[in-house]
Amino acid sequence: MNVKTTLLLVLMLLATHFGFAQVTSGAMAGIVLDNENKSLAGAIVKAIHEPSGTVYGTATQDDGSFNLQNLRTGPYRVEIHFTGFETKIEKDILVRLGETYFLKTSMKAGGTELSEIVVKTANPLINSQRTGASTNIGTTEINTLPTVNRNISDFTRLTPQGGPSFATSMGSSSAQFNDNSFGGRDGRYNNIQINGANFNNAFGLSSNLLPGGNAQPISLDAIEEIQVGFAPYDVRQTGFTGANINAITRSGTNEIHGSAYYFFKNQSFTGMKVGDYSVPNLGSTTKNTYGIRLGGPIIKNKLFYFVNVEHEESKAPGVTYVANRPGASGSNVSSVSADTLDKLRSFLQSKYGYDPGAYENFANQAVNKNTKVLGRIDYNINDKNKLFVSYSYMKAQEPITQVNATSTGAGSRLTNSREGLNSMAYQNAFYGFDHKVWSVSGQLTSSITSRLSNDLFGTYSSVQDTRATPGNQFPFVDIDLSATSTISFGTELFSYKNDLTNKNLNIIDNVTYNYKKHSFLAGAAYEYLSFGNSFLPSGTGYYHYKSLSDFMNGKGPIAFAYTYPFADQGGNTYVKANFGQASIYLQDKYNVTQKLTLTAGIRVEQPMYTYQLLDNKYIDTVKVFDKNGNLTTYQSDKWPKAKPVVSPRIGVNYDVLGNRSLVLRGGTGIFAGKVPFVWFTNQAGGTGTLINTKTFALTNKSKSDSAFLNNMQFSKDPSNVSESNGNLFPQKAGQTVPSSVAIVSPEFKMPRIWRTNIGIDAKLLYGFVGTAEFIYTKDR
Repeated sequence: MNVKTTLLLVLMLLATHFGFAQVTSGAMAGIVLDNENKSLAGAIVKAIHEPSGTVYGTATQDDGSFNLQNLRTGPYRVEIHFTGFETKIEKDILVRLGETYFLKTSMKAGGTELSEIVVKTANPLINSQRTGASTNIGTTEINTLPTVNRNISDFTRLTPQGGPSFATSMGSSSAQFNDNSFGGRDGRYNNIQINGANFNNAFGLSSNLLPGGNAQPISLDAIEEIQVGFAPYDVRQTGFTGANINAITRSGTNEIHGSAYYFFKNQSFTGMKVGDYSVPNLGSTTKNTYGIRLGGPIIKNKLFYFVNVEHEESKAPGVTYVANRPGASGSNVSSVSADTLDKLRSFLQSKYGYDPGAYENFANQAVNKNTKVLGRIDYNINDKNKLFVSYSYMKAQEPITQVNATSTGAGSRLTNSREGLNSMAYQNAFYGFDHKVWSVSGQLTSSITSRLSNDLFGTYSSVQDTRATPGNQFPFVDIDLSATSTISFGTELFSYKNDLTNKNLNIIDNVTYNYKKHSFLAGAAYEYLSFGNSFLPSGTGYYHYKSLSDFMNGKGPIAFAYTYPFADQGGNTYVKANFGQASIYLQDKYNVTQKLTLTAGIRVEQPMYTYQLLDNKYIDTVKVFDKNGNLTTYQSDKWPKAKPVVSPRIGVNYDVLGNRSLVLRGGTGIFAGKVPFVWFTNQAGGTGTLINTKTFALTNKSKSDSAFLNNMQFSKDPSNVSESNGNLFPQKAGQTVPSSVAIVSPEFKMPRIWRTNIGIDAKLLYGFVGTAEFIYTKDR
């Protein structure tokens, strides 16, 4: 068990807010009293969203309380009517994402309809409805706070429980700095939604917060509000053991509003000195961002639109190393001579008709670009039913400037990076990425009666990451010039047919029933994730030669590798893994007194592995050590046991003095998340039932490997090698034990944590608010 304890003592200004973590809306609750402080039952409460004229209405219950769910975020005017009393109007009420604004008001008896206007401030930090820790970042903060990269991460770092981390991408030894760690957990254990649609890097190879590579799939100019929930005891929230990040986009209002914008950044904005060390200027960089947004009414108070379009291009030196030649000098001059590189390139062109590409000056100004579009329609069908639909699309291209540093297809590693002071690679040995991300969201909220409301929600999102390579298909070849120097050429050994797709479907329905001091919630949800991963390392063949003369004179390599799809699987290269999760949950928010509020609920989730794995009977008989050191066998066609996950939660808020000057709050509960799904596709693709990888290396000190390599001739089509050595390269699935096997234990469980927090909020002098927060997290 890993135990993490976080003690946070924060003195904060009025820029940070806390509350329950909902998906796309806020809420309003309150109590209506007469001038003798007695409850008024049956008073009509109308909350009007001022920018759009959207009306939400209800009636107070026997105890004078009311509850309005699924409100659009933004400023409100509240009108309260009751026979025999003056109409009461409350203004400047701000409903924020995921928060419940609590309104306590009184009415004066009288026979006239004279209005009393009371001006309120924004929802105070000391909120009688919040229990756990979360942070809201609204339009004001987004518009006024500095942002370096114009992405959501620039603002989620405002969360006190968040912090920077050094994350290593799976399959890579390079450390990446990011701001996606919350409570000390890796960013892959967060859950992020925009307009309710999942925008997670669910596969897990990237440590970025959002999919789309280096591009944010939705423009920051389209974002209206962000909420980071660290301990939301609302049972509607799941899918994380780090933080739950909700963001909503702007929407249309009764006034036409918009902007056209342009942002520019070049190398002058980059620091060139670290301490006393000056960083050498390796070239100019530019980043240009163009965009436009527009929102307004189609039918006033009824139907609204919002659109945003943005294009971004950044240019930077991609590959800066040059070959060694007489007179060459500088920190970017490699030890590999231009004569050697020219000689090898001429040989490849004359012998095999293959041009490996340039070896220098081919990416002096690499271009990284993306275009994103978002559209949203909000429809007030009538006073009881509201609908919104949104669509987003992003296409991004990362330049072909990346090269695998040291990995080889034969399992070993090179001494030095393939591109650097000791080694060089031709242009076709590099790779880039093409990204596509799109989503559609829809939500229908219905106020059935003054006590009963329903929220039906559906989202679908699709993410595709495809590697891009230049030149014609050709085996990837490493040639040693010395023990520390290498020349590389050919189709990058991990990029051939490298494609990843991830599709997400969510359907959620929540029913809320208000009865006296209780607000009951019952809900059901279904989440479906589908993954397709085409990954053929050394799919064009991999050769490693100990010298240039060995390669040019037709001698055998010191290593060879080849991955190919089995013939009886129809040439399919996509490893699949599908995951479903059905959930039901119940919750009761109980206003015990005007000072004390309790929230208690339970969520039950049933995971489902919906893709049937193929069986490899040869793996099923192999005995390996389990976690306890005992020899056992594992079934290659079995997913982990799918057991229901039960997550009880309880939260409390106590207004000590009854005037919101001192509030004690907290809660405890179980939160369930997910792991990177690359672990599951590894099993589907790593049991010898779809593709097969064969490696041969002299370093294995195997007589059969030595015999095969010593007699081997280079072929630009690796299938010639496999066809002429059919005994070594089987074509039927499930006939052998692969060189490496990946199986998920049948006892594996999705991550769960037990998180508890205790908080104290107090009004201080000069309008400051002090918050002390103790948070304890334990893996279960």
